[in-house]
Amino acid sequence: DLMGQIASMRAMLAVPRNQTDIMIAESQRALDYLYPDNLHIRMSATWTLGYAHQVQGDRAAAIKAYTDAITMSEASHNIMNSIAAHTCLGQVLESDNKLHQAKQMYQHVIELVAEIAPSYACEAYLGLARLYYQWNDLDIAEQHVQESIKLAQQMENIDTPAVGWMLLSRIKLAQGDIPSALNILETVDEFIHRNNFLHHIPELAGLRSIILLHQDDITASAQLIAEHDLPIA
Repeated sequence: DLMGQIASMRAMLAVPRNQTDIMIAESQRALDYLYPDNLHIRMSATWTLGYAHQVQGDRAAAIKAYTDAITMSEASHNIMNSIAAHTCLGQVLESDNKLHQAKQMYQHVIELVAEIAPSYACEAYLGLARLYYQWNDLDIAEQHVQESIKLAQQMENIDTPAVGWMLLSRIKLAQGDIPSALNILETVDEFIHRNNFLHHIPELAGLRSIILLHQDDITASAQLIAEHDLPIA
């Protein structure tokens, strides 16, 4: 059981680095060694297994792992683990285009954290904002993303505010408010450089290229796309 706990910790340490092979190997090792009644650590190992599958794009495997993690968290009455599993399950369902099921997950997270730790709902509010943006309900999308950013700024060392601001910029662009969309991007640029979240630079460049197209500056948009190697853009 102790070896299983160590393996679970190794899997968790691999999460910030997105080392999926290590996550899968150590999570499986943990589940092989842990005592059956050690639900807290088994749930953690199952969550990291699901996260690895989510990063790899194996949605079916991720959904199964997160569903198992939710079952364990409910059996052990571990609300924080349940929040993590429901949030991630919502993200996978969203990527699988099961938007109404994803909405149920995000709303459940918001209910879970309401009286405990509201800031932990920042990802759920961001998920709801993405859904309403897809449904072209821009006013509600903006309300949810603003709430997500406000809550996320109460936490340290997370990149959720950057993701939220970029979505807010897209919402402003869809509303025809190009100046606001540009101002928000300047906030994002300063935030990601100050906090060393440099992996968001390509997405930020892609969003800038779209705004430049809206400004009829095709040359500058093309240069930006080429500079950051964004073939889809």
